[in-house]
Amino acid sequence: MRSSLVYYITSLPALVDLESDPPLAPAELLAHLAEQVTASELIEAIFLHGDLMQREAVLSGEVEKPTAVVLSDEQVRNEAPLPEYLAESDDETDAESRPVAVDTLWQRYFTYLAGLADKRKSRLLKQFVSFEVGLRNALATARAQALELDPHDYRVADELDDGGHDYTDTLSQWSSAADPLAGMEVLMRARWEWVNANEPWFQFSDDELAAYAAKLMIIDQYQRLAEARQTSPVSP
Repeated sequence: MRSSLVYYITSLPALVDLESDPPLAPAELLAHLAEQVTASELIEAIFLHGDLMQREAVLSGEVEKPTAVVLSDEQVRNEAPLPEYLAESDDETDAESRPVAVDTLWQRYFTYLAGLADKRKSRLLKQFVSFEVGLRNALATARAQALELDPHDYRVADELDDGGHDYTDTLSQWSSAADPLAGMEVLMRARWEWVNANEPWFQFSDDELAAYAAKLMIIDQYQRLAEARQTSPVSP
């Protein structure tokens, strides 16, 4: 426990459930923790996950106005270089061979997260990487098999998955979802349940703040999903 974090944690509004309105914006959380270097670094790394997902949606034409937290609007639109730690490294050998170029970016991102988890001794971030890598690869495998493609070509950072997660139910619900938005909701709920099961309670640690950030990010994503449902032609 770090006594210096007691105020920062106890002063945060509760995150009740996935469907609740976010009590603060992700940028407000970062401002609240501006003096806490380690916590801010972990939280920015988690928020970057949401930013990269938005970047995919913007570049595919699914989203017009990004609301990124760590990246700039120009970076989200691919009009400015991404941060150096997401840039191609000298020892990167498979970038050109991947069928989907964005998979290389996710490989870099997860590698960066794993390194940061080791550097900051963050158990939560290490678990987050393993869960997200496993989930992404499970989805990639399911898609590839449905198209009779080689799943290996679409998997990323297998070495960072500890193999301790069962995605069977999530994949079943995702594959039977009525539409893409419903499928996204399935994945959001899976992420929410994972954080609930793994967040450290009353430890007053950087990891407790990182878990809070992960939940806030998911709530924010869910709110944008709800807004998309109101304008989507596939909405009931």
